[in-house]
Amino acid sequence: MILHKETILNNLSKAQAFENILTSDEIEDIWKLAFSNNSVRKNALGNIFISGNCVKAAYELIKHKIPINATLYSGNFFICTTPYGIHLDSFNQKEEKDDGTTIYKNVLIPLWIGGCNDGGKVIFFDQRLVDYGCAFNKGGLTSYKESQYHVHDDYSDLQFYDGNKQKIDKKLNNVPFNSIYHQVHFSHIEEKRLEGFTVESSLNWKPSDILVFDAIQVHASAYGEKKWKNKMGLLLRFKVNI
Repeated sequence: MILHKETILNNLSKAQAFENILTSDEIEDIWKLAFSNNSVRKNALGNIFISGNCVKAAYELIKHKIPINATLYSGNFFICTTPYGIHLDSFNQKEEKDDGTTIYKNVLIPLWIGGCNDGGKVIFFDQRLVDYGCAFNKGGLTSYKESQYHVHDDYSDLQFYDGNKQKIDKKLNNVPFNSIYHQVHFSHIEEKRLEGFTVESSLNWKPSDILVFDAIQVHASAYGEKKWKNKMGLLLRFKVNI
């Protein structure tokens, strides 16, 4: 799999929530698979990432309900204790191999919420970046020491694209983020890190829903009206032929 820009840009679309797709029994069966002798790691924030055969097993349980036509290439379960920062979930450069495929869509499956029934939102930005998995940390105030992603701490020369595969002027990469939106949704993220980003859409984190979005779309998560204590989800990554 490689970063084939033309194919990636030709398949862009707005993030979408397919609502009430999974039953409570299916969700129960899925999350329990994560705790069956798999590879586990955690980061400094206490977030846990689980990968291995459990991901493929979970996919096999519900693949008939996932509304995209593509090939699964990886994924992971995760349990998080805080909202995720600004990032995109492409693949790791060390996994690159020219096999005639490229990244396509990611599927996010909310599984459960701890502490309340409000899982908050996933905020999707207009900005897409043809890149490997990466995080955005302008100003460098947040530690990404344990991250497996490349970290961008300067956005000035990044060539973002919008959902219509049009280049976004690099001059806009330093425009301050909407301060009201920051106060309401992103108080956990330093405002400087959000410079240059604009919101395209936000989707609720709700178990039973399936969220589908571009593999190169920048996004972050946020609390809702109530603050959850932890939550668990499943990320599935898909590729297509070039």
